[in-house]
Amino acid sequence: MVAGPADVPELERRVDHLPWWGRDGNEWASGMRSVAVKILNDDDNEVTEPGGVGELCYRSPGLFAGYFRRLDITEAALTDDGFFRTGDLFIVREPDFVGFYDRKKDMVIRSGFNISSVEVENAVLGFPKVLDVAVIPEPDETLGERVCVCVVPRDEMDPPTLEEINAYLKEEGVSVYKPPEKLKIIEEMPRNPVVKILKKELRRL
Repeated sequence: MVAGPADVPELERRVDHLPWWGRDGNEWASGMRSVAVKILNDDDNEVTEPGGVGELCYRSPGLFAGYFRRLDITEAALTDDGFFRTGDLFIVREPDFVGFYDRKKDMVIRSGFNISSVEVENAVLGFPKVLDVAVIPEPDETLGERVCVCVVPRDEMDPPTLEEINAYLKEEGVSVYKPPEKLKIIEEMPRNPVVKILKKELRRL
């Protein structure tokens, strides 16, 4: 999904207010009519209220019909009415606009609470001792998962402690169930050629 000046004239809104294409009654200046988008919760019910979060699913003439000779993967990737499950969680900003929230597989589900890794990462990144950060879920027998934060310190001789990070997050008003419960100090963040963090590599640690 993209937000261009025709559909979202305000530059400051364009980064996190993406047009909700394909909704009944919507007419966009860009003329986009061939793409339909739905936000679905875990029960495949549509999320429509502002503030709601669900998986972004879309359908368009260019969408592939399925995986070759893999009906099992195809059934998991597509809804019954032919919408592709992207694996991206989006939040409903306004009745006609949505925004990226997190990758579905990167969410931390702690004791029934869904915790956005992106939200925690952005909060931790504001701590002066942190140069780079990534959040991954750590399996836990009691809570299901815990929040593990991987940090590249700004000064390797003075790395942040978990207590310092959580004290900072408390000052910033982060909800009490979101701060990390484990800290891993690393020298460098693993990234691919387009600088995307390789969380699979972090999980191996």
